Amino acid sequence: MDSTLSCHGPADPVRRVEQALQPGIAATAKRARNEARATAKQIRADNEAKRAAAAERKRANKAGETQVEAKAAEPDEPEPEAKPELNFATAPTLRLHDIVVEPPTLSLKRKVPNSEPSFALSAPTDRVPASRAPIGLAQQEAMKAEREGAIRRYREMKAAKLAAA
Repeated sequence: MDSTLSCHGPADPVRRVEQALQPGIAATAKRARNEARATAKQIRADNEAKRAAAAERKRANKAGETQVEAKAAEPDEPEPEAKPELNFATAPTLRLHDIVVEPPTLSLKRKVPNSEPSFALSAPTDRVPASRAPIGLAQQEAMKAEREGAIRRYREMKAAKLAAA
């Protein structure tokens, strides 16, 4: 078989590019797997340390020590960082059936629509959608005749039901 006619042979440029990039792709994937494993291992170690500290506190509480003494006895555990105190204003409580005196004002600027397109074949902007367009007289007459026919058929069907019962 001729190698120039084969789509999977050495003459296929896409395959050659993939083969050239394969070592780099494999190395990147391996590095990512190793980093994920290291992160998972660190998380497990942190969780185990927390569990051990909690068990130690429980044992200390059972032995009669206070948590402050247990913490003072364990100096190698770093102090948790102090979080800044957040002071939020509380929203005024609204009673049921309160009346709003003034609507809120918006400070957003309205977008100005673009000016008319400059090309000559632009669509007119005063067009009405088909659902809102006025109905022509011929269509009105056809709808009226169809409505009357439907009413007549309904009355006939009702009379047939009453006669059968």
